[in-house]
Amino acid sequence: MEKGKLELGIKYKDHITGFVGTAIAITRYLSGCDRVLLQGRCGEDIKEYWFDIVRLDDVVLSEEQRKSGGPGKVSPSRDPVR
Repeated sequence: MEKGKLELGIKYKDHITGFVGTAIAITRYLSGCDRVLLQGRCGEDIKEYWFDIVRLDDVVLSEEQRKSGGPGKVSPSRDPVR
C-alpha cells in the first residue's frame, strides 16, 4: 500500500497476520512511519489493532457485500487499562 492511498472506512488485510478490518483511524508521524487502526472481528469479539501502512492490502468485496454494508450495531470499545 502506498502512503496517502489509504482511505478510512475501507476494509484492509494485514499481509503478515491475515487480520482483516475496516480502517477507522490514521496516524502520521514525523519520522514517516504512518500507521492505521483496523477494526475487525476475532471470533465473536470486535478487536482493534494498529498496523504500518506498508503491511496492508485492499480487500476486494463483491457487489453484494458492498450493498449489505453499513454501520455495525456494536459501538467501538477499548479494553480496560490494567
